[in-house]
Amino acid sequence: WLHDSHDFDLSDGLVTVSSQAWGQSLGEFQLDHLGNLGFFFHLSRTKREFAKTEFARMIQSYVAWLKQDVSA
Repeated sequence: WLHDSHDFDLSDGLVTVSSQAWGQSLGEFQLDHLGNLGFFFHLSRTKREFAKTEFARMIQSYVAWLKQDVSA
C-alpha cells in the first residue's frame, strides 16, 4: 500500500518507488513487502482478499515472463 506524503518519497513502506525499479518491469502491484512474499496475515480480511488477488496477478506476470524468456 503505497504511502504518499509531502515529507517522504512514494514508497511501499520500506523502499522508495524510485529505488525499486531495476531490470525489466513486469508491472505495478499493490502489495507491501510481506505481500510480495505471499504473507497476508497482517492485513484485515478485506485487504487480505485484495492482496491475494494482486499476488496471483503478480505470479501470472512472472510465469508469462519466464515462458517468454525460455522461448527466446
